[in-house]
Amino acid sequence: MNKFADSLRKVVNMADPQANSPIAIANKNLKVLADWTRKACVEIDKLQAELEQYQPISVSEGLPDRNTYCHLYMPSVNANSPFKGWYLTDKKHWLTTLKSHSRTNKVTHWWPVILPGDELKGE
Repeated sequence: MNKFADSLRKVVNMADPQANSPIAIANKNLKVLADWTRKACVEIDKLQAELEQYQPISVSEGLPDRNTYCHLYMPSVNANSPFKGWYLTDKKHWLTTLKSHSRTNKVTHWWPVILPGDELKGE
């Protein structure tokens, strides 16, 4: 769970008993705000789970399956964005879309390319 969403939930849960007070009953805004905030926290958690799929994975932590199209990070290459490529498990090297490093072992991090329509892990 997201720390921000957890903190927000605590605030709402502390304020929610106030929603039954005579003042709050006359003014339903507190209850509406509490309900909306709870729904927002659920959405924050969903977005956090989706975001975690895009975190770079160190090659020391693991390598992708064969034929997995990936974003690649190579600190030895001066660039503003990651490259794309594949890891050849049988040859133990990367193939990249970068012509000057088309076959390399200088990749330090990778993460899978999530294409539109791909389902999130765990769903």
